[in-house]
Amino acid sequence: MHRSVGLFVTRQVRLQAEQVQEKFRHPILRPVLDFASLWFQEQAWLTFHEPLAAAILFEPAVYGFASGVVKVITDPENGPLGLTWFHPNTEYAKYRVATHVTAGRFIEAFFKGIDS
Repeated sequence: MHRSVGLFVTRQVRLQAEQVQEKFRHPILRPVLDFASLWFQEQAWLTFHEPLAAAILFEPAVYGFASGVVKVITDPENGPLGLTWFHPNTEYAKYRVATHVTAGRFIEAFFKGIDS
């Protein structure tokens, strides 16, 4: 079964500059903190898009999922090409799509094992 995490879910886990500076103190995270300092010159938040997508493998309990079918628009007469639609369906559930994430639980799992 295919599992997906969309932007509407990954955008639920963001940290402000002060929070990033506090959480990313461990030497192993120093390069990320250096890049983040440049990022914060233009943006107010750091969003955990890729780490959240990877967490689906290691910490699936941080997510809520719905089962169903994903449709991709391939005909421009039906809408913008590539646009995806999720149709909940428990009978023909080919996909599991994340519907929400418990942000605090994800942040805890992300920093587990790293001394602050």
